Amino acid sequence: MNIHKTVVILLALLLAGMAMVPMVSAAESKLSSPSKMVNTDEASSVALINVQDIANSAPGFSEWHDSEVILSKMYFDLTGNPAAYAFNVTQNGDYLGYILISAQRDNYPVLECSRGHLPTASTDFVSRSKTKISESQTKDLVIQNPVPVYLGATFYYDAYPMTDKTGNVVDYAYVDLTNSRLFNSEDMKKEMAINKSSLKANVAKPVDIERLWSLESSPSVMASVSSMTRSSNYIYDVPYYAWYRGCSPTAAAMVLGYWQSHGYPNYPTANTLIDELGNAMGTSSTWPFTGATFPLFIDDGIETVAANHGYSGLNSVENIWFSSDHFTDMAAEIDAGRPFVLSMYAGGAALGKPDTYDEHSVTVVGYVGSLQNYLTIHDTWNSPPNYPLNDYRLLANMNWGGSMSDWVRP
Repeated sequence: MNIHKTVVILLALLLAGMAMVPMVSAAESKLSSPSKMVNTDEASSVALINVQDIANSAPGFSEWHDSEVILSKMYFDLTGNPAAYAFNVTQNGDYLGYILISAQRDNYPVLECSRGHLPTASTDFVSRSKTKISESQTKDLVIQNPVPVYLGATFYYDAYPMTDKTGNVVDYAYVDLTNSRLFNSEDMKKEMAINKSSLKANVAKPVDIERLWSLESSPSVMASVSSMTRSSNYIYDVPYYAWYRGCSPTAAAMVLGYWQSHGYPNYPTANTLIDELGNAMGTSSTWPFTGATFPLFIDDGIETVAANHGYSGLNSVENIWFSSDHFTDMAAEIDAGRPFVLSMYAGGAALGKPDTYDEHSVTVVGYVGSLQNYLTIHDTWNSPPNYPLNDYRLLANMNWGGSMSDWVRP
């Protein structure tokens, strides 16, 4: 974790008092309105359309051309409602990745996609989940087979129904697949009081969501997706800096490093600049918060370092966006030739990258506008070894629970 978890409090100010409810049995669940639910045929069509769009839009995904999508799993939310369909992307029987499609029309159609594997498809994750739940076995309750739960990027759980001697479900136990943490129902409500799905349901733009579902459900889209007009832009000469001292000062240093070679030569480079920014932002050097930066201090730190080097006129503009869609604003900043810092809460993975970003700051250097919009980023990470620091990284727009941007305008 690179941004302190207290950012969650900032992102949740408009959602005070909201709480998740524990999962219930299918018989007791109050299902969503049928008009809101997406059936498997619709989800499959949307998945196939977006797979072809990604193949045409994203570098490194050309192998997804003419591929197939095969439904592999359905995920549920904490109330037992369908949350997402997972499709394997295959070609001639070979696995190429996955794409997650929302099972509800009040969320964006594409939730995630990657060339990697879902946590529920990892034998290691599943094995650890079973081991963890077996340690909590009680004499009075019987633990049943798990229900897969998805609450947004990085939030994957196995929900284990716990039945009494008569076979009635009296409680659920939850295991976080990514870190094997065990939760009871009360702890789960506290842990997930704020999550990506909740944020979207409260602040996402319904008009944008309805437009995307209408567009992607159109029979004419599949025929035209290969010839679809795409907009894109990319800012060259933004340096690649590996993580040092903290993700926020590292991401900001890449922005100022760009301006250092574009008319503002007084800035130092690399680790020297990162150290100055880390000091100015108050980035922690103390375990267990090593590398953590309080998000509201990012813009102040940038302006302080700029002033220290003779650029007191620099303005760093802070935008807390919760989970609303501001792709147009971000694209306009790139079109103006200004890279910027994007800080995420519950960030998903970049296309083709196996690791999620969780709480992390990155440098946005470009965008691709298409059926699905993407941001081109420098993410400060050079792992795994087959994912070098200077690779071309695309992050799907809105692939996070909440975000904050810091424009840098000399």
